[in-house]
Amino acid sequence: MKNPTKPEDRIIITFQDLKAILRQVKGKILICMLIMGMLGALFALTRPIKYKAEGSFRERNVKPSGISDSLVHAIIMDGTGGGNSGSELATMIRSHKLMREVAQNLALQGKIVNRADKEGILSLIKNNLKVDWAKFRKNPYPVLSDPCCSIGFKRLLYAGEVPLNLEVHMKDKEKFQILDHKGQEVAVGHLDLPVQVDQLTIVLTQTAPESPSGKVFEVSISPMQDTLKLLIEELSFDAVKSDKGVLKMVYSHRDRHLAAKLINTIMDSFQKYLKEYQAKIAALQMDYLYQKQELSTSKLRKIMEDNAKEVSSDLPHSGFVKAEDEMDFLAQRRHELKEKLLANELQMRRLNQIQPGNCAYFDQCTRMEGDSSVLNHMLSNIRSLKQEREGIELAIPQAELVDEKALKVYQGINLEMAKELYMDFCKQLNDEESSIRKTEYFLNQLHNHDFEITSLSPVLTDSVSLAMISRASDLVLKLKDEDNQSQREQERLKDELELQKAFLSQHLKQTIELLELNKKLMHEKIYALQNVQLELINRQISVLEKNFFDHVKSRQADLEQERTLITQHLDDLYTQMTGLPKKQMNEQLLDHQIQTNELIIEEIARITESKNISNNLELIQSAPLDPAVASVHPMPPNVLLYTLLGAAFGGILGCGFLVGSALVRGLKVSISNLKTLGQHVSGRFSSGYKPPSEAALADEDLDTLRRLEAFFDSGSVEAGGRTLLLLEGNGPDYTPDLAQLLLQKGRKVLVVDTGFSGMTTQPEVGFVPYLQGATSELPIAKKFFGDYLAAGTITRYTSEILASQPFKTLLETLKKQYDWILILSHASPLCSEAESLCSLFPNVTVSVRDEILEDLEFFVTSVDEGKNKISFVLF
Repeated sequence: MKNPTKPEDRIIITFQDLKAILRQVKGKILICMLIMGMLGALFALTRPIKYKAEGSFRERNVKPSGISDSLVHAIIMDGTGGGNSGSELATMIRSHKLMREVAQNLALQGKIVNRADKEGILSLIKNNLKVDWAKFRKNPYPVLSDPCCSIGFKRLLYAGEVPLNLEVHMKDKEKFQILDHKGQEVAVGHLDLPVQVDQLTIVLTQTAPESPSGKVFEVSISPMQDTLKLLIEELSFDAVKSDKGVLKMVYSHRDRHLAAKLINTIMDSFQKYLKEYQAKIAALQMDYLYQKQELSTSKLRKIMEDNAKEVSSDLPHSGFVKAEDEMDFLAQRRHELKEKLLANELQMRRLNQIQPGNCAYFDQCTRMEGDSSVLNHMLSNIRSLKQEREGIELAIPQAELVDEKALKVYQGINLEMAKELYMDFCKQLNDEESSIRKTEYFLNQLHNHDFEITSLSPVLTDSVSLAMISRASDLVLKLKDEDNQSQREQERLKDELELQKAFLSQHLKQTIELLELNKKLMHEKIYALQNVQLELINRQISVLEKNFFDHVKSRQADLEQERTLITQHLDDLYTQMTGLPKKQMNEQLLDHQIQTNELIIEEIARITESKNISNNLELIQSAPLDPAVASVHPMPPNVLLYTLLGAAFGGILGCGFLVGSALVRGLKVSISNLKTLGQHVSGRFSSGYKPPSEAALADEDLDTLRRLEAFFDSGSVEAGGRTLLLLEGNGPDYTPDLAQLLLQKGRKVLVVDTGFSGMTTQPEVGFVPYLQGATSELPIAKKFFGDYLAAGTITRYTSEILASQPFKTLLETLKKQYDWILILSHASPLCSEAESLCSLFPNVTVSVRDEILEDLEFFVTSVDEGKNKISFVLF
């Protein structure tokens, strides 16, 4: 069974739904865009005015790895760096050590402004508009004047941790008074002379031709850490892809001259730092190398003296000066002895596994043994004799006995003679068998009338056979002379020829019997000779096996002695090799010390000769490439860009918020989201749709009714008719038009109105009074759209009446008379009456207007569970 899924659990929002929501809230979205666009423009116009200065610096001796000596020193000495730049040079420049020096030289910790010339928010907006307009017109001339202050910092030192806000009141051209943020006097001083206030030391000087007398200046002093943090944040770096050794520095400030001066000061300070660092590194390297040379020389002298003593004492025993030569010699000798010991062990195991009667296949394959050929020869002879014995045993019949007398005849012969006699007897036996077969053949051919008896004369050479064959041949010739002989003579000759054939046949049979006797006698001789051979072979095998095992025992004793000697020799070699690692270690240590001393001396000579040249070259490479120049125009505020960005952000934010709010309230029913849920939608009625009695049916409405009619009235009409519940709610009554379409298809239609409507003028006439017994006949009226049955009364229990048994009985009766029964209900799809009516009828049409999708959960679930066939109509 398919599990029903709630509408809120599905992805039901479609593009058409979003378009509908956006059309509803487009005014609010435009307001959001306008507000955010104005905020973007205000943000751009209130941004501080800054001039951008750019300069490039070339780093010395950029290594392929991308790590420079300056960076290594910066990491080791300072341990600080700033920013997320991937350039090592940028990391070094951003170090606090370098930036602190720049901040002190330029007095960046303090800011002094003439109170009368202090820039307000309106003047800032005005100046930004001028800058943006000048950029739009591409004006080459300056549009803003440089900020001018009569006095400035000549020197500034502040070691405090909290910011200071002071006021400087000029009493005359040189004398001034310093007040704190509470208005109390903290110091009195003169221009170009130092003034001490707690942790602050300042020297003020006149920076403009006009006299500062009588003016009030606001002074703000920041701690060094805050100053460095702000400076590092505002200083940016751009690496040049074509040359990794070039770094581009960018800094922005309200004072365009100060911005350019800051970039140039940073590059000069960094170049100065590299010079000092290079000189320090060179001095440290020289001191280190000299110390290393003295230490290495003293260690090398001691090691060489100790090594010479050990070699002198060991030379008479080993015979080798170098441990490597001695180790190669001992290793080779050890390898040879190991191979001999392995071969000895292998041969011992093979010899121990030899069993009496099963030694024929233990051949020796070791090349180092001198007696392997002797053993292999004996084993080869044993195998050959056993093969001959097996062949003879297979040839001798087991059930036939040999005469003892025949065996005694062959006593005293050897195996070779027995083999020769055996070959002769076998040849004679073959001759006897051949003669027997030929004689039998001739005997069989004598009874054949077509056989020429004269052909036997070359084969049968004995006198008796020849005489018979000659007599028979004469008779055959006489028989062929039929012209000179009578019939009686012919018969006599035939009888005489047959008599000769009978004599010859009897002679051949006796000859065969004689040959058979000779054959039997020959078999007996062969069998006797085979038994003699078998006995001789067994004796020879026994002798060979005895000799083999005697040799094996002797060989095992020799192998035991050999293994003992090899083991003793290996122990001696191991004892000699135990002292080699120490000797080799001393030699390697000595070689290492010599090589180290040579490298140190070479390095000292190289550094001494090339120090000045390399330092000068590297310092020339590490220098400013393009000094910073004060720009004419400040950075534009980009009012239009920020306005568009603000409007776009406002539109996105407004769309997201308003669409989200609409979705939270609930998604309004539409054709697209209903189809997404898999529901059938017949269509939408136009806003001008009215009942057929008032206006003509529009094409759009007609298409909707046709889809509705086709969805339910597909195929042939079932026997007994069908019912369709029309939940029209607050929508227009389209039942007459639907009934007319069914009538056009030839269907018999009955419209049952379950509520009181304007179609009838007699409220008391209807199916409700009929069911209650008030009327005896069912008041079915004839209308232009078919038959019509009204409710007859206004009641709050419509669903209960339709669920009653009398109405069900009436409905079954009406189904036999009509093809379609349209049950009209004006109940809202959201009320409980609609749900009750749906459970009574299988086919349902639901009219919706402003409902949200979650309100139709009951109908969607009914379709998914297969309870109802439902189509939706929208107004």
